[in-house]
Amino acid sequence: MAKAKEWSSEEIEILKRHYKQPRKDIQKLLPDRSVLAIRHKLLNLNLMKRQMWSNKEVEILTANFGKSAKDLQKLLPTRSIYGIQHILKKLRLVKRERGRPWTDNEIEILRENYPKMTLQELKERFFPDRSAGAILAKASRELGLRKPVTFWCADRGRSEVRDLSISERYYLAGIMDGEGTISIRPVRRSFYSIVSIANSSFELIKRCREMIGAKVNFTEKRRGKWKTVWVYQISSRPDVKKLLTQLRDALISKRAQCELALRFLELMDNRPNINEYPEEVYRIYEEVKYLNKRGP
Repeated sequence: MAKAKEWSSEEIEILKRHYKQPRKDIQKLLPDRSVLAIRHKLLNLNLMKRQMWSNKEVEILTANFGKSAKDLQKLLPTRSIYGIQHILKKLRLVKRERGRPWTDNEIEILRENYPKMTLQELKERFFPDRSAGAILAKASRELGLRKPVTFWCADRGRSEVRDLSISERYYLAGIMDGEGTISIRPVRRSFYSIVSIANSSFELIKRCREMIGAKVNFTEKRRGKWKTVWVYQISSRPDVKKLLTQLRDALISKRAQCELALRFLELMDNRPNINEYPEEVYRIYEEVKYLNKRGP
């Protein structure tokens, strides 16, 4: 960030001679300074005092709620338009303009296409004058529309993960370290190891799926005003085992989770009783959960 220009003695002398004049007139004498900068400097030099808003002035603002700052200035001549706008926001007396109402035709288009198209595609094709946030709010909050979330996993005992080249291993490991998650989740009375990659770039997630080879569908996650996130997730035990075995030596920040997940898969495959879990499984679950914890 650029450092603010220091005030010269000549500029300060101009302020001292003309501080009683309107700040816009002072700015004509100091063209390199903004009106706001001049105000702050006058306050620092004690050449002007912060004028508190009186109860009477607040009553005038409240009684004339909805009028523009320019009209309000006529009722409050000692206040600037900037000062009126600032206090209106502080008092929450600013009207929010409602968006353009949705037509029946737009709603019908949204109902038909929302489950099968992304927000970006909907905006570009059907709603160029509406924001992605407005489309999402109308579809999910008001109309209750949902996108189908489907996952398909390889058959138990057979992996569809490709044999990765060295360059592919390091490429995917880099993405896993930054955008991936290796987790162990309890589901009902069992445990599952899951590998997932999440990113707002559809092309990146699609490329990862093609490279890995396991035909698991990726899905779309919506996060309010944030960008849509695409998630590629693998939960089939053979797929997870083969993928992590190939990425283990290339991983950096996720290597500990990878080692624990592989040990977990080994224990799950060698259980003498499928309805019982070794004590080490519970310990590994807690360790992976701690490693994936966000924040302090």
